[in-house]
Amino acid sequence: MAGASKAKKDKKAKAGGEASDSGASSWRARKDDFLERHATHMLIAAAILFFLAMIALKLAFNYIEGLASIALIVFGAGFLWFYHDMVFPLKFGFNGDSVWPFVGIFAFLGWSFDEAGNRIYNIPVELFCPPVSKLAREVVSIETSDGTELGQAFSCVSRLDGSRTEIAWYFVDLVRVVEYVAIGMVLIFAFRGVLCFRNGK
Repeated sequence: MAGASKAKKDKKAKAGGEASDSGASSWRARKDDFLERHATHMLIAAAILFFLAMIALKLAFNYIEGLASIALIVFGAGFLWFYHDMVFPLKFGFNGDSVWPFVGIFAFLGWSFDEAGNRIYNIPVELFCPPVSKLAREVVSIETSDGTELGQAFSCVSRLDGSRTEIAWYFVDLVRVVEYVAIGMVLIFAFRGVLCFRNGK
């Protein structure tokens, strides 16, 4: 009797396992079928969401001062953390082929995305203003060959009569490029120091 009871239990367990496997394979089949039928729609939806996210990010970078600065430092630090072997040659030196491309790309990203800067980054821009004025920043619409784009306008506002004198865009761009070259070098030195300390070298 005990043997028969055990056999029945084994049979039920086997049947339950088969049913579970069948349910899992059925769910996988339904999922694969859904993905196959709606792959194009999902790709289009993902592309639209990505496009909208990029627009929202660009607007945020333009209107929220300092957001792009933080995002780029986080990006640069994360890139160095995960790909430092590619940036730092075995024998570190400024003639290494991988150091300058990182600095150049980082400076290009800073120039492209961090037009607004922040209070610290904009201190050198304020040096272009006379002593009796203060720096002001506003988001403006710029007409280009491709249409209207948002941009930054920096101007010196007189503390005496409130008159505005706009700072030429190429001065601001030059300051931003120099700043991000310096920040890229600081990040490289900082991570090189962290790696040397961690490896005991």
